[in-house]
Amino acid sequence: MPSDNSPTDDLQAEAFELLAACRQQASREAEIAIEAFRDQSPRHAEVLEHARLLQEIAPSLKHEKESLWDALWLWLDLRWVRWLEPHINWRLATVLPVVLICAVAILLVQPTQENDVIVSSAEPAIEDEQLPIEYTTRWQETREFTLSDGSTAWLDWRTSISEVFGDSARHVTVHEGKAAFDVVSNPDLPFFVQAGEVTTEVTGTQFVVHFLTPTQVEVSVLEGNVKVSTSEHTQVILVAAQAVAAEGSALGQVEARASEDMGLWREGLLVYRERALTDALYELAGYTRYSLDLSRVLGSERRISGVFFKDQAEDALLTVLESQDLTFTQDSNRLIVEPKAPF
Repeated sequence: MPSDNSPTDDLQAEAFELLAACRQQASREAEIAIEAFRDQSPRHAEVLEHARLLQEIAPSLKHEKESLWDALWLWLDLRWVRWLEPHINWRLATVLPVVLICAVAILLVQPTQENDVIVSSAEPAIEDEQLPIEYTTRWQETREFTLSDGSTAWLDWRTSISEVFGDSARHVTVHEGKAAFDVVSNPDLPFFVQAGEVTTEVTGTQFVVHFLTPTQVEVSVLEGNVKVSTSEHTQVILVAAQAVAAEGSALGQVEARASEDMGLWREGLLVYRERALTDALYELAGYTRYSLDLSRVLGSERRISGVFFKDQAEDALLTVLESQDLTFTQDSNRLIVEPKAPF
């Protein structure tokens, strides 16, 4: 198939290819190929000389603004050789791209009034501002991370947290999922964990922060004590083997928990001892592809006990619904749960 380019374009491209090959791997064969190209005709020799000159100019542009390099190749792409009549002196032709490059350089470096205004109105950068460090896990992944201060964070499936530690405090944000923390004690550097509208403050302890739903956060303590507060300025002190949940900014009642059961999810087990039914259902659903709508479930004070495997949570969820005389309708990946109709 014939080329869409003009003969001059084809010669120019071939000359650049020969010079590029010689530059990448100099050899006698490459030099012979260049000599053979040049000897074909005066026009071949002229095009080759143009290409060689541009090759010599290019290295000096590497330390200039990248846009100058782009301007050079834009000029070549416009096929400037094609514009020249064959009888024009080739030395004049080789000067034209250099003139164009100099003009572009002057335009680029010359400040405009608009640019001056933008620069003068820009706010200074905050040198002490720290970027958060993020830690995440994927589906069916539980990982242990060491934070910048030496504290440990265990992240459950599909969990995301970030840390920003400064000279006066340590701040961690739980964005989603469930995370257990073993905090290095430092009374002079309090450790804050933010999850939704719930803030947990400690100096050194072990505790778990868990998004049961996008708006419901539970905090449970394995060791030591923590202060849990909300945006409504309500707060409670939790000690080991206690837990509290907050719906939005409203804190619930403190509950007793078996501390030896609280961290077993890191080993793949979910242990419930007289656990609130709705909380257990939300936790089980977190290990499935479903989300739950429990707004139609009455008797939220009902409780369950049992031991379940995280990787079998879907079967466990359906088993618990059945055992509690609950049924559901499915809307995409959302289960609308309701009591079974009486016979």
